[in-house]
Amino acid sequence: MTDKANYEAWGKHLAYLDQQSQTSLKEKADQAAKDERDKIDAEWNALTGKLTHLKDATKVDAFVADLRKAGATYGFAPDELKTVALDHRLALALNDASKWQKLQASKATVAKKVENRPPVTKGGKRASPQEQRARSVNDAMKNLQQTGRLDDAVAAYLATQQS
Repeated sequence: MTDKANYEAWGKHLAYLDQQSQTSLKEKADQAAKDERDKIDAEWNALTGKLTHLKDATKVDAFVADLRKAGATYGFAPDELKTVALDHRLALALNDASKWQKLQASKATVAKKVENRPPVTKGGKRASPQEQRARSVNDAMKNLQQTGRLDDAVAAYLATQQS
């Protein structure tokens, strides 16, 4: 009888210890989950602090799709991309990679748009009034030398008299 009572007492004690162990494990798991949620929230806040357009919920899906596409280009598996939520620096790097890929893809279309346009001329120093008169005299004299016409001779004479 004594052995049976001891056996039952030890059984109750082991059940109690098992229950305490389960409670402790559950509390640790809950705390770990809370810590993970806090870390994810902190990383998200850091990311939205640097990329403010992500505060708009409608733009988040497009952002995630761009990150997945950029990550796939560099060989990231979909499971590996889930860690992006744990480090905002990785999200920023993939965002830059995505933008670079889009820029490189648009290079061909930009070249086609610019193809038949005239070159951009650089602005120069504006000529002073004396320089403008001297230029008009030179132009009139060159024109007279090329044509030899009376009208051009008169224009050259008048240009020299104005200066």
